[in-house]
Amino acid sequence: RFACRMKGYCRTVSSANESEQQRRDIVKRSGMDGLDELIKESSYDGRLRPNMYGSPVLVNCSVLVKSFGPIEENTMDYMMLIYLQQSWIDSRIESIYSAGHYQKDFLDLANNYIDTVWTPDLFFENEKSAAFHEIHCRFSIIVHATNNKTCFSLVLSLTLACPMNLEYYPLDTQECRINLESFGYTTQDLIFQWDENEPLVVATNLYTPKFKLSNHTELGDCSKEYLTGTHSCINATFYLHRDMGYYLIQVYFPSCLLVIISWLSFWLSVESTPARVSLGITTILTVTTQMTSANAALPKMSYIKAMDVWMAACQVFVFAALLESTVVSVTKQHVVSGKAETRDQKNNNVWDLFFNPLYDVVGYNRSRSLGRAAKRTTSVVNQPHGWFISQPTDSDGMARERSLVRSRQIDYISRVLFPLAFVIFLTIYWFSYK
Repeated sequence: RFACRMKGYCRTVSSANESEQQRRDIVKRSGMDGLDELIKESSYDGRLRPNMYGSPVLVNCSVLVKSFGPIEENTMDYMMLIYLQQSWIDSRIESIYSAGHYQKDFLDLANNYIDTVWTPDLFFENEKSAAFHEIHCRFSIIVHATNNKTCFSLVLSLTLACPMNLEYYPLDTQECRINLESFGYTTQDLIFQWDENEPLVVATNLYTPKFKLSNHTELGDCSKEYLTGTHSCINATFYLHRDMGYYLIQVYFPSCLLVIISWLSFWLSVESTPARVSLGITTILTVTTQMTSANAALPKMSYIKAMDVWMAACQVFVFAALLESTVVSVTKQHVVSGKAETRDQKNNNVWDLFFNPLYDVVGYNRSRSLGRAAKRTTSVVNQPHGWFISQPTDSDGMARERSLVRSRQIDYISRVLFPLAFVIFLTIYWFSYK
């Protein structure tokens, strides 16, 4: 048993030696053989920038956008996955590379020397969360021998702030930026600039919810002045055009239908007051609920948005339709009630017929026959010789007919006026905001 254990131990030691030898062979083939010794012998200090007492270091930046979005209006930020590459000239790395007599044109240092080699102190000025530290792949430092450049590449996801102007929402176009700034170095030590060949590349067929990413991007400079001096900063601006499909289906078309439904009361009978009022109140409550849900996902803004104008106009049209129904009902009842009030005043003494023997009733049969033929009401007339029930007149019927005609005329005018006013509003609205 002891012999077997010794054999197993020998095999383990032999395997470890073989693994170490394989690692050395890989390191030798990769070009990093003896790099630690060369760095120590050259007195390389990664805390000092290249050309410490000379001109500032020029760092070329290149960004490849792998994904874009989602974009949130409520929090005013957006997410993106990018591949960032920075390149600069470091003569100290060039000397170490030359002293090593490496056969390859480049030397990949990977993550092994991330704390040893100097790298720019770049940070994203409009970074909103800690997503900058969620790196999806390792750091990679590549030293090129042909152009004497040191490249620092990494892939990372970011959540960046994007201040939005929602005055034209949802017919708006937003501008979201990514700002790359130096944290500690001023422009006397370090200057960021976009790469001349491929400064910003956006992957094709990117899908952005609720927005369409424009092919046009703008590169600019955003250097800022601090107490320590001017810090170099470069930025890229993305133009986002909001997709109207969702809002047309969920907001504009339903609200238009509600406004049109409120106009149905103009075709109802003027005597159908309960139905007209119920229709108007229902449409008002529905438009109010729709307005609340449309603004639920938006921040509380102090200015009026295009959506607010639209929903407010729909509320005005729906309320005006309800008001028109009220006016029609009041107009119809006002004339009839006025005639009824006069008739009641004349009939105040009709009870005297039953208590005063001096009163006589004449012409009753004629009044009765005419009342059945014309279906008219009777009126009490005060005569010099007493009270009697006279022949019914058609004044009440004519007044009622006039009130109905006047109410119907209001409906006829509303059938034309309301749609015309709504079409004019639509024209002004779309030309103003679109």
